[in-house]
Amino acid sequence: MNRSVAFPLSIFSLIMSLYLAVPVSAMDYIIGAKGGYFVWEPFFKDIYHQDVKNGTGALFGPILGIAFTPDLTVSVSGLFGEQSSHWDQGNSYRPERQRYESGTSYMEAFRYDIDTALSYRVLTPLRVFIGYKYQRLDYSLIQSDRKVYDSDPTNIRSSSDEMIIDVERHGPALGFNVTMPLTRSFFFSMTFSGLYSVGTFEFEERSRIYESTTAQEAQFGTEEPVRTFSFDVREYGINLEPVLGVQVESVIINLGLRYQYIKSKIRNTDAPDDVDLPDWMDDRLYGVFMSVMFVL
Repeated sequence: MNRSVAFPLSIFSLIMSLYLAVPVSAMDYIIGAKGGYFVWEPFFKDIYHQDVKNGTGALFGPILGIAFTPDLTVSVSGLFGEQSSHWDQGNSYRPERQRYESGTSYMEAFRYDIDTALSYRVLTPLRVFIGYKYQRLDYSLIQSDRKVYDSDPTNIRSSSDEMIIDVERHGPALGFNVTMPLTRSFFFSMTFSGLYSVGTFEFEERSRIYESTTAQEAQFGTEEPVRTFSFDVREYGINLEPVLGVQVESVIINLGLRYQYIKSKIRNTDAPDDVDLPDWMDDRLYGVFMSVMFVL
Protein backbone atom coordinates (compact mmCIF):
# COMPACT_ATOMS: atom_id res chain seq x y z
CA MET A 1 0.00 0.00 0.00
CA ASN A 2 1.19 3.56 -0.78
CA ARG A 3 2.78 5.20 2.26
CA SER A 4 0.79 8.42 1.82
CA VAL A 5 -2.41 6.34 2.14
CA ALA A 6 -1.23 3.86 4.76
CA PHE A 7 -0.33 6.43 7.41
CA PRO A 8 -3.66 8.34 7.54
CA LEU A 9 -5.53 5.03 7.40
CA SER A 10 -3.61 3.78 10.42
CA ILE A 11 -4.43 7.00 12.31
CA PHE A 12 -8.12 6.62 11.36
CA SER A 13 -8.14 3.00 12.52
CA LEU A 14 -6.62 4.01 15.86
CA ILE A 15 -9.22 6.76 16.32
CA MET A 16 -12.09 4.37 15.58
CA SER A 17 -10.66 1.80 18.02
CA LEU A 18 -10.54 4.43 20.75
CA TYR A 19 -14.04 5.62 19.89
CA LEU A 20 -15.47 2.11 20.22
CA ALA A 21 -13.53 1.37 23.39
CA VAL A 22 -14.64 4.45 25.37
CA PRO A 23 -18.26 4.85 26.52
CA VAL A 24 -20.02 7.67 24.68
CA SER A 25 -21.05 9.28 27.99
CA ALA A 26 -17.39 9.70 28.94
CA MET A 27 -16.50 11.76 25.87
CA ASP A 28 -16.53 15.50 25.25
CA TYR A 29 -17.07 16.89 21.76
CA ILE A 30 -15.41 20.08 20.55
CA ILE A 31 -16.77 22.17 17.69
CA GLY A 32 -15.70 25.59 16.54
CA ALA A 33 -14.11 27.75 13.88
CA LYS A 34 -11.06 29.92 13.37
CA GLY A 35 -10.04 32.64 10.98
CA GLY A 36 -7.35 35.20 10.50
CA TYR A 37 -5.28 37.37 8.20
CA PHE A 38 -2.09 35.86 6.83
CA VAL A 39 0.97 36.81 4.80
CA TRP A 40 2.48 34.31 2.36
CA GLU A 41 6.08 34.40 1.11
CA PRO A 42 5.77 32.04 -1.89
CA PHE A 43 8.22 29.50 -3.26
CA PHE A 44 7.90 31.10 -6.72
CA LYS A 45 10.67 33.61 -6.00
CA ASP A 46 13.22 30.78 -5.81
CA ILE A 47 12.15 29.13 -9.09
CA TYR A 48 12.18 32.16 -11.37
CA HIS A 49 14.67 34.26 -9.37
CA GLN A 50 12.37 37.26 -9.24
CA ASP A 51 11.40 39.83 -6.65
CA VAL A 52 7.90 38.66 -5.77
CA LYS A 53 5.65 40.68 -3.51
CA ASN A 54 4.15 38.67 -0.65
CA GLY A 55 0.58 37.47 -0.96
CA THR A 56 -1.98 38.43 1.68
CA GLY A 57 -5.52 37.38 2.49
CA ALA A 58 -7.99 36.00 5.02
CA LEU A 59 -8.16 32.27 5.77
CA PHE A 60 -10.99 30.52 7.64
CA GLY A 61 -11.87 26.99 8.65
CA PRO A 62 -13.59 24.59 11.07
CA ILE A 63 -12.32 22.93 14.25
CA LEU A 64 -13.62 19.51 15.32
CA GLY A 65 -12.44 17.34 18.18
CA ILE A 66 -13.26 14.45 20.49
CA ALA A 67 -11.86 14.18 24.03
CA PHE A 68 -11.99 10.44 24.75
CA THR A 69 -10.64 11.10 28.27
CA PRO A 70 -9.21 14.23 29.96
CA ASP A 71 -5.79 13.09 28.70
CA LEU A 72 -6.53 11.77 25.19
CA THR A 73 -7.91 13.97 22.39
CA VAL A 74 -8.20 13.77 18.61
CA SER A 75 -8.81 16.85 16.48
CA VAL A 76 -9.18 18.03 12.89
CA SER A 77 -8.86 21.65 11.77
CA GLY A 78 -8.54 23.50 8.50
CA LEU A 79 -7.75 26.85 6.93
CA PHE A 80 -9.13 27.74 3.51
CA GLY A 81 -9.13 30.92 1.48
CA GLU A 82 -7.64 33.09 -1.22
CA GLN A 83 -4.42 35.11 -1.07
CA SER A 84 -3.34 37.58 -3.73
CA SER A 85 -0.71 40.15 -4.60
CA HIS A 86 0.00 42.77 -7.27
CA TRP A 87 3.21 44.58 -8.12
CA ASP A 88 4.82 46.66 -10.85
CA GLN A 89 8.35 46.29 -12.16
CA GLY A 90 8.36 49.99 -13.06
CA ASN A 91 10.10 51.64 -15.99
CA SER A 92 13.76 50.82 -16.50
CA TYR A 93 16.26 51.39 -19.29
CA ARG A 94 18.41 48.49 -20.53
CA PRO A 95 21.35 50.11 -22.37
CA GLU A 96 22.80 46.79 -23.49
CA ARG A 97 19.53 46.10 -25.35
CA GLN A 98 18.76 49.73 -26.20
CA ARG A 99 15.23 49.64 -24.91
CA TYR A 100 12.90 50.67 -22.10
CA GLU A 101 11.10 47.94 -20.17
CA SER A 102 8.09 47.97 -17.85
CA GLY A 103 5.83 45.29 -16.47
CA THR A 104 3.17 44.32 -14.01
CA SER A 105 2.37 41.05 -12.22
CA TYR A 106 -0.70 39.66 -10.49
CA MET A 107 -0.62 36.60 -8.24
CA GLU A 108 -3.58 34.68 -6.85
CA ALA A 109 -3.63 31.47 -4.83
CA PHE A 110 -6.39 29.42 -3.21
CA ARG A 111 -5.16 27.46 -0.19
CA TYR A 112 -6.44 24.26 1.41
CA ASP A 113 -4.66 23.46 4.67
CA ILE A 114 -5.87 20.54 6.85
CA ASP A 115 -4.30 19.36 10.13
CA THR A 116 -5.17 16.27 12.15
CA ALA A 117 -3.73 15.43 15.56
CA LEU A 118 -3.92 12.73 18.21
CA SER A 119 -2.69 14.27 21.48
CA TYR A 120 -1.90 12.88 24.93
CA ARG A 121 -1.35 14.82 28.16
CA VAL A 122 1.84 13.55 29.78
CA LEU A 123 1.98 16.27 32.48
CA THR A 124 -0.53 18.84 33.68
CA PRO A 125 0.81 21.61 31.40
CA LEU A 126 2.27 19.42 28.62
CA ARG A 127 0.69 17.53 25.74
CA VAL A 128 2.47 15.66 22.95
CA PHE A 129 0.82 14.85 19.64
CA ILE A 130 1.25 13.05 16.36
CA GLY A 131 -0.69 14.09 13.29
CA TYR A 132 -0.96 14.28 9.55
CA LYS A 133 -0.98 17.43 7.41
CA TYR A 134 -2.45 17.94 3.93
CA GLN A 135 -1.89 21.07 1.84
CA ARG A 136 -3.03 22.09 -1.62
CA LEU A 137 -2.41 25.32 -3.52
CA ASP A 138 -4.12 26.36 -6.76
CA TYR A 139 -1.86 29.14 -7.90
CA SER A 140 -2.02 31.60 -10.82
CA LEU A 141 0.55 34.18 -11.89
CA ILE A 142 -0.09 36.65 -14.72
CA GLN A 143 2.75 38.86 -15.97
CA SER A 144 2.53 41.60 -18.60
CA ASP A 145 5.66 43.20 -20.10
CA ARG A 146 6.17 46.14 -22.47
CA LYS A 147 9.37 46.96 -24.37
CA VAL A 148 10.06 50.14 -26.39
CA TYR A 149 13.22 50.26 -28.54
CA ASP A 150 15.54 53.28 -28.92
CA SER A 151 16.07 52.72 -32.64
CA ASP A 152 12.36 53.08 -33.33
CA PRO A 153 10.07 54.33 -30.50
CA THR A 154 7.07 53.12 -32.49
CA ASN A 155 8.42 49.56 -32.37
CA ILE A 156 6.61 48.25 -29.29
CA ARG A 157 6.68 44.65 -28.13
CA SER A 158 4.29 43.46 -25.43
CA SER A 159 3.78 40.05 -23.93
CA SER A 160 1.34 38.42 -21.54
CA ASP A 161 2.39 35.30 -19.65
CA GLU A 162 0.14 33.17 -17.48
CA MET A 163 1.41 30.41 -15.25
CA ILE A 164 -0.89 27.96 -13.48
CA ILE A 165 0.70 25.94 -10.68
CA ASP A 166 -0.98 23.10 -8.80
CA VAL A 167 0.74 22.08 -5.57
CA GLU A 168 -0.21 19.07 -3.45
CA ARG A 169 1.79 17.90 -0.43
CA HIS A 170 1.15 15.82 2.67
CA GLY A 171 2.97 14.09 5.49
CA PRO A 172 3.26 13.41 9.23
CA ALA A 173 3.77 15.95 12.00
CA LEU A 174 5.09 15.55 15.54
CA GLY A 175 4.96 18.18 18.26
CA PHE A 176 3.97 19.37 21.71
CA ASN A 177 1.76 21.94 23.43
CA VAL A 178 2.42 23.75 26.72
CA THR A 179 -0.46 25.52 28.48
CA MET A 180 0.02 27.80 31.50
CA PRO A 181 -2.87 29.36 33.46
CA LEU A 182 -2.64 33.13 33.99
CA THR A 183 -5.82 33.60 36.01
CA ARG A 184 -8.81 31.41 36.74
CA SER A 185 -10.14 31.98 33.20
CA PHE A 186 -7.18 33.19 31.12
CA PHE A 187 -4.29 31.05 29.91
CA PHE A 188 -1.27 31.15 27.62
CA SER A 189 -0.52 28.30 25.23
CA MET A 190 2.41 27.49 22.93
CA THR A 191 2.30 24.81 20.23
CA PHE A 192 5.34 23.66 18.26
CA SER A 193 5.51 20.93 15.63
CA GLY A 194 7.95 19.55 13.09
CA LEU A 195 6.71 18.56 9.65
CA TYR A 196 7.86 16.13 6.98
CA SER A 197 6.02 15.87 3.69
CA VAL A 198 6.27 14.80 0.08
CA GLY A 199 4.51 16.47 -2.80
CA THR A 200 4.22 17.35 -6.46
CA PHE A 201 4.36 20.73 -8.22
CA GLU A 202 2.72 20.88 -11.67
CA PHE A 203 3.26 23.89 -13.98
CA GLU A 204 1.45 25.10 -17.08
CA GLU A 205 2.78 28.16 -18.96
CA ARG A 206 0.88 30.14 -21.58
CA SER A 207 2.37 33.09 -23.44
CA ARG A 208 1.02 35.60 -25.98
CA ILE A 209 3.16 38.19 -27.79
CA TYR A 210 1.92 41.47 -29.31
CA GLU A 211 3.99 43.67 -31.65
CA SER A 212 3.45 46.96 -33.46
CA THR A 213 5.60 48.86 -35.92
CA THR A 214 3.64 52.10 -35.52
CA ALA A 215 1.85 53.59 -32.57
CA GLN A 216 -1.48 53.13 -34.37
CA GLU A 217 -1.06 49.66 -35.89
CA ALA A 218 -0.85 46.70 -33.56
CA GLN A 219 -0.80 43.10 -34.61
CA PHE A 220 -3.00 40.59 -32.87
CA GLY A 221 -1.22 38.42 -30.37
CA THR A 222 0.77 35.39 -31.40
CA GLU A 223 0.20 32.58 -28.95
CA GLU A 224 3.23 30.53 -28.02
CA PRO A 225 2.93 26.74 -27.52
CA VAL A 226 1.74 25.74 -24.06
CA ARG A 227 4.54 24.37 -21.88
CA THR A 228 4.00 21.96 -19.02
CA PHE A 229 6.42 20.45 -16.56
CA SER A 230 6.48 19.15 -13.01
CA PHE A 231 8.73 18.06 -10.20
CA ASP A 232 8.50 16.18 -6.93
CA VAL A 233 9.63 17.55 -3.57
CA ARG A 234 10.71 16.27 -0.20
CA GLU A 235 9.95 18.85 2.50
CA TYR A 236 10.88 19.71 6.07
CA GLY A 237 9.16 22.36 8.13
CA ILE A 238 8.10 23.80 11.45
CA ASN A 239 4.87 25.27 12.77
CA LEU A 240 4.71 27.63 15.78
CA GLU A 241 1.55 28.99 17.44
CA PRO A 242 1.60 31.15 20.61
CA VAL A 243 -1.94 31.76 21.88
CA LEU A 244 -3.64 33.86 24.57
CA GLY A 245 -6.99 32.33 25.51
CA VAL A 246 -9.95 32.54 27.84
CA GLN A 247 -12.41 29.83 28.87
CA VAL A 248 -15.82 30.73 30.25
CA GLU A 249 -17.71 27.57 31.16
CA SER A 250 -17.90 25.57 27.90
CA VAL A 251 -16.73 28.36 25.56
CA ILE A 252 -13.03 28.81 24.65
CA ILE A 253 -11.81 31.91 22.78
CA ASN A 254 -8.23 32.13 21.50
CA LEU A 255 -6.21 34.95 19.96
CA GLY A 256 -2.93 33.78 18.49
CA LEU A 257 -0.10 34.03 16.01
CA ARG A 258 0.88 31.39 13.48
CA TYR A 259 4.25 30.93 11.77
CA GLN A 260 4.84 28.12 9.30
CA TYR A 261 8.11 27.52 7.45
CA ILE A 262 8.65 24.80 4.83
CA LYS A 263 11.91 24.05 3.02
CA SER A 264 11.60 21.91 -0.12
CA LYS A 265 14.16 19.75 -1.90
CA ILE A 266 13.43 19.53 -5.64
CA ARG A 267 13.72 16.10 -7.26
CA ASN A 268 12.51 14.10 -10.30
CA THR A 269 11.89 17.05 -12.61
CA ASP A 270 11.11 17.20 -16.32
CA ALA A 271 11.52 21.01 -16.53
CA PRO A 272 12.86 22.46 -19.83
CA ASP A 273 16.48 23.58 -20.02
CA ASP A 274 15.68 27.31 -19.83
CA VAL A 275 14.02 26.87 -16.41
CA ASP A 276 16.88 27.13 -13.94
CA LEU A 277 15.52 25.25 -10.95
CA PRO A 278 17.30 25.63 -7.60
CA ASP A 279 18.18 22.65 -5.44
CA TRP A 280 16.07 24.03 -2.56
CA MET A 281 13.23 26.49 -2.18
CA ASP A 282 11.38 27.81 0.86
CA ASP A 283 7.87 28.94 1.69
CA ARG A 284 6.54 30.93 4.69
CA LEU A 285 3.06 31.62 6.02
CA TYR A 286 2.48 33.84 9.06
CA GLY A 287 -0.31 35.91 10.55
CA VAL A 288 -2.78 36.49 13.36
CA PHE A 289 -5.92 34.43 14.00
CA MET A 290 -8.89 34.05 16.37
CA SER A 291 -10.76 30.88 17.20
CA VAL A 292 -13.99 30.13 19.10
CA MET A 293 -14.71 26.60 20.37
CA PHE A 294 -17.59 25.02 22.24
CA VAL A 295 -17.17 21.96 24.46
CA LEU A 296 -20.33 19.82 24.32
